[in-house]
Amino acid sequence: MAARQESPTWFAPWRSIETEALSLRTSQPSLVPGLLQTEAYAHAVLRAQGTHTPEQVDQLVGARMVRQELLTGPFPKQFTAVIDETALRRVVGDRDVHQTQCERLVELAALPHIRLYVVPDGVGAHPGLAGGFVLATLPGGDEVAYVDGVFGHVVDRPDAVSIMRTMWDTLLGEALPAGVSVELIGKLVNEL
Repeated sequence: MAARQESPTWFAPWRSIETEALSLRTSQPSLVPGLLQTEAYAHAVLRAQGTHTPEQVDQLVGARMVRQELLTGPFPKQFTAVIDETALRRVVGDRDVHQTQCERLVELAALPHIRLYVVPDGVGAHPGLAGGFVLATLPGGDEVAYVDGVFGHVVDRPDAVSIMRTMWDTLLGEALPAGVSVELIGKLVNEL
């Protein structure tokens, strides 16, 4: 259904950029990144906002699932995510939804083009707590950022993108190595 594939109008500029991008790097302090969410997790997140009708939630989730072809389609993007451990421990939906989401992360991390890193709780304050963002590397090497929020926005000013790249580098330095990060996510699955 075409209607299920529509993203909000304000998201269209970023949708075009992420489609063109060669690689995407994202930091999320409070949720699993949208491109990694299961359908049930995405439903729970969007319902919890309290701003959408059930039909709108279905449409938004459908659009999110279609966007995941960026990672699972025939020409997948290089994708790296830094996720705060607190976001992984937060039960979104119910325990089954949460467990399935963590299992999905472990499956996706096994793909050669996807790298997941976890910033452990013990780190304390870090740049990612300022909010979620995505850095897209375009053909030719230019970078553009997307700053998450109720209404996310595209940032293409070189000085601002440079600041976000520095934040990214700092976050990656605080995160557990990829293999250890995936082991931690696997432990969370077993704890549920």
